[in-house]
Amino acid sequence: MVLKESFNYVVFDNPVSKGINHFLWNGCESVTHWRGYSQRKITPPVELPADMPQQWKQSVVAELHSYPLANRGGPFLRLAGLSGAAAVILGAYGAHAFFQNASSEKKNVFETANRYHFIHTLALCAVPMTRRPALSGVLLLSGMSIFCGTCYLYALSDYSDVKKYTPYGGMLLIFAWLSFIL
Repeated sequence: MVLKESFNYVVFDNPVSKGINHFLWNGCESVTHWRGYSQRKITPPVELPADMPQQWKQSVVAELHSYPLANRGGPFLRLAGLSGAAAVILGAYGAHAFFQNASSEKKNVFETANRYHFIHTLALCAVPMTRRPALSGVLLLSGMSIFCGTCYLYALSDYSDVKKYTPYGGMLLIFAWLSFIL
């Protein structure tokens, strides 16, 4: 029973999965429709001080209205932040601990995974600007997880069977880049 509960938490019940599900089912329409964004009420991303004059508050909200991508980053920018932090942590681990006693093949695999992790994290920052952000974001996240994850797993362990899944992640990354032009 513990394995089933753990699987359900990892796949469905953790905050990231809940955020992605909420975004996919409730937020796609608000993100993908560009017309009418100025009619919607856009709230500032931070709580404005109560003692701030009303005229200043109106100018802050008006400033947000002038940028169509304001408040539209949603979960993909947050996930890009987490992914970037993970890429830096893994890169530091690779440089300071892993590379001291690893073979040259595993070093190359690890460096490739880290490089692709960084590049596609930056691409994830551009997802809110696409026509279909949910599609592009899910493809990028899936491709990064499978491609980089299998490369990291192979480099950090002796589990070589995982290499057969790496091309699937690469194909998802290709589809993610192609989804930017849809």
